[in-house]
Amino acid sequence: MRSLMRIPLLLFFCGLVLAGLSRSLIAQTDDRFVALFASCAACHGADGAGVMPGAPALGGQNEPYLLEVLRTLQGKQGHSAIMRGATTDLTDDDLQQLARYFASLPYQRTAQSVAPERVARGDAIYKRVCNHCHLGSGRASIYENVPLLAGQNLDYMLNELDHIVNSRRHVEITKRGMLGNVARDELEDALHFFASQQVAPGDVETSRIRPIGRTRRGR
Repeated sequence: MRSLMRIPLLLFFCGLVLAGLSRSLIAQTDDRFVALFASCAACHGADGAGVMPGAPALGGQNEPYLLEVLRTLQGKQGHSAIMRGATTDLTDDDLQQLARYFASLPYQRTAQSVAPERVARGDAIYKRVCNHCHLGSGRASIYENVPLLAGQNLDYMLNELDHIVNSRRHVEITKRGMLGNVARDELEDALHFFASQQVAPGDVETSRIRPIGRTRRGR
C-alpha cells in the first residue's frame, strides 16, 4: 500500500472521497479503503467519471464486469502496466470493494467530441452487430459481465479495441468469433456511436440475465 500512498494528488482526493463516500459505505470501510479509493480517484475521479485522458468512466458500471476486469488487470495477463502496478498488492476483497463502490455511483457520461459521420455509420454497425449484447445503444447489456458503453470515453474504447484486435486482451467476443466479419474501421465507427450517446443516470440498467459463458451449453 505504500506505493499507492505515493500517487500524486492523494491528499486532495482523500478529501473528495471522505465527502463523496456514502454513509453506509464509510461505516463498512477503514482508512485502508479510503486511501485505496483515493488512489483510484486520481485517474477515474471521485465520482467515477474519469479525470485523466484515456481513463474510463467507472461510475454506475456493472459490478461483475468491473470485478472481472480488475482481476484480469492484476494478473500476469493484464494488458495495462499502470493498472497491474496499481493492483499488485491488493487482495481480492479490495478488488470486490472497489468494484462494488464504483458500481454504486451514478452512471457517468464522458464529455467528449465525436465525428458525426462516423456516428451515423456506427449506428448501422451497432444495429447489425453490437445490439446482440449491448442493449439500448449501450445503456444496458444482456450479460452481467458485459460493459455498458453508452457515453464511455472514446479514447479508452479505441485503445481497448486495439488490445482486443491484437489479442493483448482476451474477451468473450473474440472467443466466439463475433468480430471476425467486421472491419476495423466499422468497429471504430460503432465506438463513435456509443461515445455519442447522451446518458442520464436513470437511463442505464445494471440488472443482467446471466453471467456470460455460464450457460448450460458452456458447462
